Amino acid sequence: MLDLLLFYLKEIGLKDTTDLFITFLGVVVTGIGIIVTGVFSWLLWKATQQTNKLAEANHELAVAISNEQRQEHQRLKERYRTEMWKKAVKLRYTLESTNQFSYKVLLEEPLSHEFSDEFLGKYFDESEQFLIDSVWATFKNYIEEYWSDDHIVLGRYNSRKVDSDITEMHNHCSSLADQLSKTLLENDENV
Repeated sequence: MLDLLLFYLKEIGLKDTTDLFITFLGVVVTGIGIIVTGVFSWLLWKATQQTNKLAEANHELAVAISNEQRQEHQRLKERYRTEMWKKAVKLRYTLESTNQFSYKVLLEEPLSHEFSDEFLGKYFDESEQFLIDSVWATFKNYIEEYWSDDHIVLGRYNSRKVDSDITEMHNHCSSLADQLSKTLLENDENV
């Protein structure tokens, strides 16, 4: 094989062995360069394939996490909406079953819905937030106006208030609680 190569090189005009050696070395280096380029190209292609697989797996993981977070948010939303609905129904029931002689149950009700504005913003739309705040603000006002004495001691019917006013405020508060419970039910059905 070497003889054939030397014969070929002499035929193309290289007469000196140094020229032959340099040319031969150039051919060998070129061949090695081609092989190395091929190997690195193949390695680069494999690395690209692995990167694509990792990117795809990363995307699938991100989608799965996003779906899980969305489902968890939905579960929490349903839970807190149900909790708020129960509070509204309980408040309405308590108001409807309370009179000036059976007021202790009324005074056990919390004077607020116990949720922050940020929390309400996550799980309720603006109209529901407004209604929730209105119900408990009205209830608190009702308790402070009609179920506390002049020294703001809760638990005493304030007999100095006009009975028609207390009935009106009582009915208004009950109506708001009823409206809230109905709104939450309707909106849950639409979700």
